[in-house]
Amino acid sequence: MVGSPLGLVHLPPAAGSRGGRTGEEWELAIAELEQGLVEYPDHPGVLFSLACYESLGGRKEAALAHLQRAIEVDPSITGYVEGDSDLDAIRDLAGFPGSDLPV
Repeated sequence: MVGSPLGLVHLPPAAGSRGGRTGEEWELAIAELEQGLVEYPDHPGVLFSLACYESLGGRKEAALAHLQRAIEVDPSITGYVEGDSDLDAIRDLAGFPGSDLPV
C-alpha cells in the first residue's frame, strides 16, 4: 500500500499496466485490501481501492457497496469517481454515485 490523496492505496505489481492481468492477481489485491480494512476499518482510501479492484475483478455488488461506504466516510471521494475507469463495470448499477437509477 502506498500513500495518495486518499491515504493508503494498493498498487499491484506493474500498476498502470492492466492489460493481461489475471483474475488471480485481482483476487490477491482484493484479499490484501480486505486485510487493510481489518487494520484500518472505514479507511476511505482502502474502501475506494477495494471498490476499484472488486469492479475490475467482477465483484460488482461488493464494489458498489465499498464505493458507497468510502463516500459516506469521505464525501470528497466523489471527485475521483467520474474519471476512474476501474469503476466502469459498475457505473450502470443502481446506487452508483451520480446515477439517477434507484437504489
